[in-house]
Amino acid sequence: MLIYNYHAVTGVFTGSGEALPDPMELELAREAVFAPLAADAFAARQAAAAVALSVFEQATSSDDQTTEGFEEARAVFELATAALLQTYEAALSQARLQASLVKPQHWLIPANATTLPPPAFDFNELAVFRDGGWTVQQDVDGDGAPDVEPVADLAPAVRSDRTRRINAVRWLIDRHRDELALGRGATLTAEDYLVVLQYVQDLRDVPEQDGFPALVQWPELDPALTQTGA
Repeated sequence: MLIYNYHAVTGVFTGSGEALPDPMELELAREAVFAPLAADAFAARQAAAAVALSVFEQATSSDDQTTEGFEEARAVFELATAALLQTYEAALSQARLQASLVKPQHWLIPANATTLPPPAFDFNELAVFRDGGWTVQQDVDGDGAPDVEPVADLAPAVRSDRTRRINAVRWLIDRHRDELALGRGATLTAEDYLVVLQYVQDLRDVPEQDGFPALVQWPELDPALTQTGA
């Protein structure tokens, strides 16, 4: 989704960019598609396995069962088991594909951005976002850039951006804790989980930086971690 950024205090248009989809909402939407398909595939596998086992038991329950006959029945059972496992894995792959086709519906919009595009403006004009809409004004200073805002005004905007960044990865922590609580295999490795925790802590520590709020060094997280299990 295309978004349009503006200065936190002056409202002057500063450029466009792409909003990030809400990862938690997207994961839940994809899980809603994947889960029933996976459940159906599992039920079909269990039913097929029960039939294969029943056939095997009937074929080997005779009192005059020979070793050769038993081995033949077992070979048939193993082939049937392997075939139904392949069918199950194929069904899971199809379920994952269907889930991956789900498009994001919820987006993370930064504090100083809007989805409303600014109107056209000339080189000596500025597009200004204020009270929910854009206006075009003359560039009084002639430099096409907003004045430097006071530290008191900039600090809340930076803290808001920090909160947005934390919320964008918070779902990774919640998912990891839920998986462990449910006794399921964790999507993230223990090392990757610590990396995410450290990243969030580094974001919390941003106001402690010497250059805060005018000169902030934002910590970075490997994008691959936010795609793991998504």
